[in-house]
Amino acid sequence: MSHDLRASLNEAHAALERGDLNGALKVLDIASKAGVAADDPNFLHLQGLVAWAQGDADAAVANFTAALETEPDDPQVYIEAGELFADLMDFDAAEDVLRKLLERGELEPEPAAEAYLLLAQVRLAHEDPDPEESLELLDEVDPELRADPAWISMRAAALSELDRHAESIELLVAAVEREADEGSASELLYQLGLTQRQAGDDAAGTETLLELRRRDVAAVGVAADSPVPAEERDDLVRRLEEVLESLPDQILKLLATAPIAIQRWVGEDHIRAGADPRAAIYFEGTPAPDDDADGEAKLEGIVVFRDMLAASIDDDDELDDAMVEAIVEELDRFYDIDGLVPGM
Repeated sequence: MSHDLRASLNEAHAALERGDLNGALKVLDIASKAGVAADDPNFLHLQGLVAWAQGDADAAVANFTAALETEPDDPQVYIEAGELFADLMDFDAAEDVLRKLLERGELEPEPAAEAYLLLAQVRLAHEDPDPEESLELLDEVDPELRADPAWISMRAAALSELDRHAESIELLVAAVEREADEGSASELLYQLGLTQRQAGDDAAGTETLLELRRRDVAAVGVAADSPVPAEERDDLVRRLEEVLESLPDQILKLLATAPIAIQRWVGEDHIRAGADPRAAIYFEGTPAPDDDADGEAKLEGIVVFRDMLAASIDDDDELDDAMVEAIVEELDRFYDIDGLVPGM
């Protein structure tokens, strides 16, 4: 490949990293017309990234698969292929490509760390999860790179999966205290609060998640308690009612009569009652008790948090799917019936 073509592909990759999809497409078109080989692994890699960014999963998989068949030298082709397969929940394919990369050896510490971290995540997310192996994979990461929030987060998740909550919490508390980046610190704080709740320390978890709410509200600079305009509120109620009507009857009968309220942001009272501070929808009332306890769930209302819902989508066409996803998460929390909606 000529120096000019290589520079063009590098330019397209840089455009994608900036989020400039149109810029990347233009550069790829120029490179194609300039005679780049159709089976060039770097060209195929970039075409796969572009297709992925466009939401064309089939084209993305086809291009990444073709690139991998050339056995490229660039470890990022393998790592980003693993990310794609994991995003598509094809964990076996993700594991296969990452193990092939690691079996090559002679990787620089940073790409090796990326591969080990992603493989640990895949082993934890698999339908047959192996948190012990996830910890072993994380131990392979260069010690100098273990302060990365992503490494800490994954290790804490694996420890929690093994019910080693005290170790997970200790790790996260220390990481939050020393993390200089506000965004990373907030993500670690979020995981800490959820882990404290999972460990049964609801009081500590609530205080942690209230602090997260304060940070989140300050970061976006919104008046969290200001009312949603009436027209927008009515539209969201209508859209949610339509989504509810589309759900299976056994779900609809649980939710159909509950009053719907629209707020900008999850309230402190909701968090104290057990809400996830990053939730887009919250069921008010009394959740189903633990398996061994008597009683049943009593739903008193459904609250939609407009700002969090808006943050979860790129355009209005995605709103219904985002609502369904949020409803399914709340069904699991409130009724403990994860999987009742077929295909979700």
